[in-house]
Amino acid sequence: MQWLPEYVLALAHILPSYWFMKTNELLKTLEVFNLDSMKPIIINMIVVLLFSLAFVVITNIITKKKRKIN
Repeated sequence: MQWLPEYVLALAHILPSYWFMKTNELLKTLEVFNLDSMKPIIINMIVVLLFSLAFVVITNIITKKKRKIN
């Protein structure tokens, strides 16, 4: 991530892999385990969970529409 141009990182915010990689980078530099240091990591993990929830909801909607068509 450190070698990517800023416009690529800005565009990557819409992808769950960006948030996963950002969390890994934060964990790599983490030295103290307390709520203040873990807060950005927890937020990133929530974002990834929201992405997965959105994908499940979208899949269910598409599946229901395909079932109605057939």
